[in-house]
Amino acid sequence: MIKANFKQDLLSQQVRSYISKEIAAGKFRDGRLPPEESLALELGVSRLTLRHALASLEKDGIITRRRGIGTLINPKVVNLKARLDYEVECSEMLSNYGYEVEVQVLHVSYKNAGSIVADELGIPAKENVVEIQKLWFADKEPVILATDTIPIGLFEKDLPPIVEPVPIFNILNEYCNENVYYNITEVWADSAVNNEQNICHTMQIDQNTPVFIIKDVGYNKNNIPILYSYEVYRGDIMHFSLVRTRV
Repeated sequence: MIKANFKQDLLSQQVRSYISKEIAAGKFRDGRLPPEESLALELGVSRLTLRHALASLEKDGIITRRRGIGTLINPKVVNLKARLDYEVECSEMLSNYGYEVEVQVLHVSYKNAGSIVADELGIPAKENVVEIQKLWFADKEPVILATDTIPIGLFEKDLPPIVEPVPIFNILNEYCNENVYYNITEVWADSAVNNEQNICHTMQIDQNTPVFIIKDVGYNKNNIPILYSYEVYRGDIMHFSLVRTRV
């Protein structure tokens, strides 16, 4: 039984996450999940909760449910290393590629939002924000530069003098008591020299290096923007997959 590990208000999402990790770890070697009744019993949840979780996994293409056959795992989808349509923390993504991962916090700044960030977060340009910039290394090579910005008014307690390189969602949860419920994302290709940030020196790359830009605005359950992220990925090292399912 693992029921005690789940928070009631996020039960189906946590069941989904648990099953997804078990699939990735290769627990279900016969290529299918156990029958719903036995799986629900194993997890200590209702069949309704389990069905919500399975529906989410099916929507993402990870499983296929067939009447009379059962719930089949889609190995080609499971083995994708970096999905553009799937929220995965950068360190986990790089680990999926087999890299040795290191993360550094480059700076934590307290500043005015400015016009671009203010427009994305729906706040006045002079409102203070906290900006946290991190750099990911894959086998000692800098590959991802992420700048995350949170309105300072969301913080219920102060950040420590030294911020550890934890996922930004952990900081939102621990210091702001907030969670990102959904993201609105823009993606485009660029070259390092054309990027709006001065990344050539920071990422130690040539100005003609191709990069992917991922711009995210994260919203809470009340549809309030609480996080603005601007991420730069080296296109000469990383690529993304997209799983599209027919509705």
